[in-house]
Amino acid sequence: MKIKTCFCFGSLVILLTCVITNAQDLGVTCGYPSSARSSTGGTYNHSLFKSHGVEADWWDEIVEEVSYSGLDYIGPDARGYSPNFPNTDAGDPHKYANLCAAMDRRPLDNTFKVAIFDDNAASWTANRNLDKGLGYGYNPPFDCADTSNYRYIWDLDLKICIQNTPDAKRYKIKNRMVMIFWSVNPPFCTNQGNGRIKAIALMIRKRCLADFGFNPYIVADQSWVQQDPACNDTNVIDAVQSWFGAPVTSMTLTNFFGTKFGAFCPGFWYEGSNVYMNPNHGQLLINNLTKTVGAGALSTLGEGFSDEEETCALWRSDDSVYYDYPNQRPNILRRFSRKAWADNLKVEAEACDYFSGMTAGNGTYRNGAINITKCTDVNLGWEVTKTQANAWLEWKELPLPAQTKFSLRYSSTAASSIDFSVDNTPLPTVSLPSTSGAWASIDAGTKTFAANGLHTVRLTVVSGSPDLNYFNIIKSGTDVSMPLDGPVLQKRPLGVMQGIFVSKGFSPQSVSVVADKSKEFYVELFDCLGHKTYSQKYMGQGTMQTVALPKLAAGVWCYRIETQNSVRALR
Repeated sequence: MKIKTCFCFGSLVILLTCVITNAQDLGVTCGYPSSARSSTGGTYNHSLFKSHGVEADWWDEIVEEVSYSGLDYIGPDARGYSPNFPNTDAGDPHKYANLCAAMDRRPLDNTFKVAIFDDNAASWTANRNLDKGLGYGYNPPFDCADTSNYRYIWDLDLKICIQNTPDAKRYKIKNRMVMIFWSVNPPFCTNQGNGRIKAIALMIRKRCLADFGFNPYIVADQSWVQQDPACNDTNVIDAVQSWFGAPVTSMTLTNFFGTKFGAFCPGFWYEGSNVYMNPNHGQLLINNLTKTVGAGALSTLGEGFSDEEETCALWRSDDSVYYDYPNQRPNILRRFSRKAWADNLKVEAEACDYFSGMTAGNGTYRNGAINITKCTDVNLGWEVTKTQANAWLEWKELPLPAQTKFSLRYSSTAASSIDFSVDNTPLPTVSLPSTSGAWASIDAGTKTFAANGLHTVRLTVVSGSPDLNYFNIIKSGTDVSMPLDGPVLQKRPLGVMQGIFVSKGFSPQSVSVVADKSKEFYVELFDCLGHKTYSQKYMGQGTMQTVALPKLAAGVWCYRIETQNSVRALR
């Protein structure tokens, strides 16, 4: 968010630009073998969405959930392609096209990008062995000294990923597409030292430049440097990730020549194993994100959005053993993303955490007594249908801004009504006119809090039987974007403007405001520690008025201006 404003210090006008952003990127891996797409890969962490064999529907769901989670990027687990066994469905890089097609079908304002996550134990070793008729496994290990093996790294894996990911969808650091690699340790690889892993990294750069015209940003596993110290060079690799080591470590933060890269999992266990890391009701995930995203990682990668086999999935889940509620892990991810308090959060009706009073379910999207069908609205998706009076949907720990507005997307052939409640406090009932079966959006109430926070939201059908697609949580009046000049810069609904400025200790000091006539507005100042040092009420004049400020000591100060209606200019 960028704030531009002018402050007047005597006769000197200082233009200030404040960029408010979270510099850390957050992403996830996403395995897409047939077991994940059919949700049959493990005992726990099954997807809330009941995959039913329609390939496009699975990818559409992944796209929506990744966007809801506030993530910057997704790294699908590329596991190579075998010309001799083309129907192997373990992680075919051609399926990057399926992901990108889903991103086009359900345009979500370009909310996230695609990185390459090369699961090279599979793509180099297992895929090579399969292609040579030796079975899909790690014996024999991948010989890093044999340059004829390079085709399994480039031609049958990375090149295909890039070909199926348009440039506009690529996740980049320093304007270079990011490739993240896993382990080259035994038993996956052999003959790694004496510059052989370095040679592989340089081969990838050379082929990428020759075939696509860009130099990739390579994030290598720590084993690359350990097995081949020649990789300890920023001309060879750009960053290092150290993954996690269950059951000892569930996160790492690795500093490679000043570049920090984080990795984490939310928990870990797989069938028949005594290796276990307790998710602890989401607390392990919170701790790991605090120690990576919250500790200055340039980028952080989580395992793994669909990894139910290892009980460390991050998608919505109907698992009641390791999840407290279906949206718990996506909600935690969003909390640590740069979109934690987004201006506009889309919340899908079909993906509610709890529901009651619905008509008997059809089991198409999820289990339970709730009717959900494919949606005919723009951007497709799913809808909750055949609702009835007193039925309700509920979501836990939704991020509501201090000034929240609800907007509902619905369809109805007759008049109906709904209400929202927040933490068991109902908002006024909203009448929903008939839309004759078309889809329409309607304002559905506002709620003001002392600060941003996590809340339980319930949507109740009061009367009628509207079909429900989604609702939006809209943050009102907290972003500011103004041109540099002009007596009237921009009208801001709900009238909140805030930002920072630097005082050099000059006097007098003032701020010029255009606020609606006869409407009160407040000017508040805070020091750099957040202590309020000044608060004064004024009456708007409908024209530019200059408000004198107290003399301020030299330093950084924060301002906040709030009106009953709107602030139209700030200079």
